[in-house]
Amino acid sequence: MIVIDFIDMKDSKHKLEIERVMKNALKNDRARTKVGKISRFGLLEMSRQRINSSIDYGSHIKCTHCKGKGLVPSPESDALKLLRKVRHAASKKNAKKIRGIFPMNVASYLLNRKRKEIVDLEMRLDLEIEIEGDPEMIPGESKITKVE
Repeated sequence: MIVIDFIDMKDSKHKLEIERVMKNALKNDRARTKVGKISRFGLLEMSRQRINSSIDYGSHIKCTHCKGKGLVPSPESDALKLLRKVRHAASKKNAKKIRGIFPMNVASYLLNRKRKEIVDLEMRLDLEIEIEGDPEMIPGESKITKVE
């Protein structure tokens, strides 16, 4: 969407001439283009179909952390998701110890903010839960293993 400001143009003949010239100039454009009329505020709206990919697509690759989404999980949401995985692994397997290796910020969140939930889970399932931070891990990554 493109908006062109002709706010100081008062003469309606000039406005019509601009609209005509714009439409004629864009007739041979390969892209599908729509040109509106100049509004009472002096604004001309036009839209143009994108034909080529952005230069970024040819010179960049997808982020390995976010898989091209532009977002990674917050430490809080990642920690809660991983806590559910630990809970599931602990209840499913006959283990005495569950070891979880997480990104540093997630491990820190679990140990500092979710300590009570971890202790409650350990007592309820009669096992030990070991939380370890790995500075090399990226958001969303984890390793959960049982130790017999």
